Amino acid sequence: MSAESFNMEIPDHSEAAITAGINRILQEAFSCLDVEELGMTCLDVALELTGSQMGFINLLSTPVSMNCIAIKGECFESFILPDRGCMQLPRDLSMKGLRGRVAREGRAIISNTSGSDPDSIALPEGHPPVTAFMGVPLFENGRIIGMIGLANKAAGYNEVDPCVLEKLAPSIVQVLMRKRAEIALRENEAHKSYLVKLDDALRPLEDPVEVELAACRVLAEHIRADQVLYGDVLDEKQIVIQHYVINGIAKRLESVGVDGFDEKTVESFKSDKCIIINDVQSDPHLSDIHKRGFASAGAVAHLSRGLTKDGKWIAALGVNSSSPRVWTPAEAELVNDTIQRLWAAVVRARAQQELRKAHGLLEVQVKARTRELHYLNQSLIHTIESITDAFYTLDRNWTVTYWNKAAEKILGQRVQDVVGRNLWESFPSAVGSESSVQYHRAMRDNVPGSFETWADYIGVGVEARVYPSPTGLTIYLKDITERIKAEQALQESEEKFHKVFHNCPDMIAIISMEDYRFIDVNQSCLKIMGFSRDEVIGRTPQELNMWTDDRESVRHFLAGLKENGIIKNAEVMTRNKSGNPVSLYVSAVVVTLNNKECLAAAMRDMTRQKMLEAELARLDRLNLIGQMAAGIGHEIRNPMTAVRGFLQILGDKPEYADDLAFFELMIEELDRANAIISEFLGLARDKMVDLQPGSLDLVINMLYPMIRSEANLREIEVHLELNGLSPCLIDRNEIRQLILNLSRNAMEAMSCHGTLTIGTRPECNEVALYIKDEGGGLSPAIRGKLGTPFVTTKDNGTGLGLPICYSIAARHHARIDYETGPTGTTFYVRFPIAGKMTAG
Repeated sequence: MSAESFNMEIPDHSEAAITAGINRILQEAFSCLDVEELGMTCLDVALELTGSQMGFINLLSTPVSMNCIAIKGECFESFILPDRGCMQLPRDLSMKGLRGRVAREGRAIISNTSGSDPDSIALPEGHPPVTAFMGVPLFENGRIIGMIGLANKAAGYNEVDPCVLEKLAPSIVQVLMRKRAEIALRENEAHKSYLVKLDDALRPLEDPVEVELAACRVLAEHIRADQVLYGDVLDEKQIVIQHYVINGIAKRLESVGVDGFDEKTVESFKSDKCIIINDVQSDPHLSDIHKRGFASAGAVAHLSRGLTKDGKWIAALGVNSSSPRVWTPAEAELVNDTIQRLWAAVVRARAQQELRKAHGLLEVQVKARTRELHYLNQSLIHTIESITDAFYTLDRNWTVTYWNKAAEKILGQRVQDVVGRNLWESFPSAVGSESSVQYHRAMRDNVPGSFETWADYIGVGVEARVYPSPTGLTIYLKDITERIKAEQALQESEEKFHKVFHNCPDMIAIISMEDYRFIDVNQSCLKIMGFSRDEVIGRTPQELNMWTDDRESVRHFLAGLKENGIIKNAEVMTRNKSGNPVSLYVSAVVVTLNNKECLAAAMRDMTRQKMLEAELARLDRLNLIGQMAAGIGHEIRNPMTAVRGFLQILGDKPEYADDLAFFELMIEELDRANAIISEFLGLARDKMVDLQPGSLDLVINMLYPMIRSEANLREIEVHLELNGLSPCLIDRNEIRQLILNLSRNAMEAMSCHGTLTIGTRPECNEVALYIKDEGGGLSPAIRGKLGTPFVTTKDNGTGLGLPICYSIAARHHARIDYETGPTGTTFYVRFPIAGKMTAG
C-alpha cells in the first residue's frame, strides 16, 4: 500500500499521544549523550504509538547504503557489547528489501503480508519472523536522509499508522540532526583540544623515549584505552617496540621482528590504513593464531595504524581494549594525528640529541664540529622534507625563510620562487583572508594558534597550526580536501558504468514491460542490428520488424519471462535492419526502474557460431565419407583384381583372339576404376602415414622434370622459388601426390603461354609451400565448396584431387589457404617445422 492513500484523519486521542511522544523526545534530547541513545528514545515512542513489537531507524551513509542508529525487538540482544551495555549496530546496509524501497521511493509503505511481498528479502539466521511491516521515510529540507521501519503489530497496520508516524517524523529528524551537529562540534572541539594538549606535552621534551611515553599517555587518557603501543621500524628486518603503556604504567620491551606480523597487517601499515577490530573473537577476518596472540596480550578490541615516509614503513601505533569496543572514526583520526605528531616530535628529539652530541665533539676539533653540524642540518632538513604536512617559516618582516616539498605541492609555489620574498607578495590574494588574520594575530600576540579554513587563493582546504618565535612564525598546513575527492570519485564511478554499458561487446537493452518499447540500448546492439539510436528508442521490436515469422517462440519467451521474472540463455531468432536473420542467446530479468517494471536483457550474437557449427557438421560428413571410402574401396578392389586377372588369361587364348580389343577395353576401364578408388581412399583421415624429417625443396626438385614435361605440352613455363628451408615431418609419397595435384590444377586453370610458380619460404615456426597460376581466378560459386568431394569444374574431372590435398594436409598437421583474383590463384600449404609438433 503506497503513501498516496494515507491521508486519514488522526483521532483526537492519537493526536494527544503524538504530542506527548514529541514532548518526550524533545525533553530527553537534552540528556542523551549520543545519536544512538537518542535514536532509541525516538524508536520507543514510535513503537508505543503504533503498537509495534520491533523496529529500527536507519540513516543514509551513502546514496546506496544505510547505517542503523537504533534497533529494538526480540533476538536483538546479540548486538549488546558487554563492556558498555550499548549496541554494536549494523552498518553499510544495502538498499534492498522493503527498507530499501522506502528509502529509494521516499514514501511510506505498509505490508501486512511482508513474507510474500515481492520486495521482501530473506531474513538472517536467528531473526524473528516479520508478519507485518510499515516504513516511513525521514526528510530534511526536502531531501531524504533515512527511514523508520516498524514490524509485527498484532492486528496489522492500518491507514492511520503511517499518518501517525509521519506526524512524528519531523521532530525525530530535528532532534537527530541537532544531536549529530552537537556531537560533531563536541568531537571537533575535543579533537582540537587533544592536539593542543598533545603538542604542549611533546614540545618541551628532548628525549625520544620520553616523547614516545608522553604521547602514549596522552592518547590513552583521552580515549580511555587499556594499552597503547608504539614502535619504530629501524630497518626492513625488525621493529623495536620503544614503549608499552598498560593502564597508564609505562613499560619498555625488547625488539620484535617484522616477520612476527602477518602479511596483511604489514601491508595495511605500509599503505597508511587503519586496522579496526571491535571484537577480536568475533572478527571473521582474524585467524585462530591472531586471536590467541591478542588474547595473550589481554586485547579484546584493537585499533592501529602505520606510518610511511618516502614509500617506507617507519612506525606503528596501536591501541588495545580489554573488552569489546566500537571504535569511532574520530578515534581512528586521533590515532592518525597522534602518530604523525609523535613521529615528528621523535625525529625532532633525536635530532636534538644528535645536536647535543655534536656540540660535545665540536669542542674537540673544529673540522669535526663543522662536519657534524652539516650532517645534523641535513638530517633535520630531510626530516622536515619527509613530513606530509606543508612546513614553512617566516621572519618578523613576513619574509619566507624555509619552504619544504609538501609546501610546494599544497601551496603551488616552488621553493626558489618563494624563499627570500615577502609572503603576501607571493600570495596577494591571501591578504585579508582567514589565514592572514590568524598569522598576524599569532605574530602580534606571540601566542600559538590553530584553525581550519578553505584557502581560496590556492583552492585547497587546510588545517593550519601557527607557532610564534622570537624570529617569526613556524607554520604547519595539512590538506583536508579528501572529502571533495570522494565526491569526484562517485561521479567517475557513474561515468565508468556508462562506459561499461555502451562499450560492452554483448548487446544490452532495457525494454518497458508495459508496452515493450526500448528505453535504452548499448552501442553493440545498434551495431549488430544495424539501427541508429533515434530509430530504436521509444519503439517496439515489432515496429522495427525484428521478429521473424516464428511468432510462437517469441510468445513462449515472453510468457516464460512474465512467469519466472528471469530467462537464461534462451535462443531467439531476430532480423536486423537489412532483414537478415540474426541468432541470439538472450538472458533477461525483470527489474524496477523509476517505479516501472522493465526488462533488462543481455544478448549475444550467435549467428557466426551457428554458421561454424553447420560447417563442422559438413566436415564431419566428409570424414564419414572418407571412412566409408576406406572400407568400401578395399572390398571392391578384391573382386576387380580377380576379374582383371581372368580377362588377361582369356585374352591370351587363341579362341578369343577376335575379342582381344574388347578384353583390353575392359581391362583399361577396370584400371581407371581402380585409380578412382585409389583417389577416393586418399580422403580417409585414418590413413597411415610415415612422417619423417624431410626437405620440401628436395621433393619439388625431384618432381620438377615430370611437371616441366607436362607443362611443355601445354606451352606453360615452370618457375621454381626455393629457399633452402628447415626440414619438416613429411610422408614423401603423399607430398608428391599433393604437389602434383595442385600443379595439375594450376596448369588446367591456365590457357597456353602462362607461368606456373612453385616455391617455398619460412614463416615464423612454419614453412610454406605455394603454387601459383596465372588463370582467371576462382569463381565465387566454387570458393565455398573447395575441398568437398566430387565438386569439379572440369568436364572429365572426378572432384577428388583437391579433397585429397586437404586430407594429406590434415595428416601432416598442415593447413591450406588460398588467394585468388582476376590475375590468378595461389594455394598455400603451411607445415610446422620439425621439432615444433608431435608426429602421428
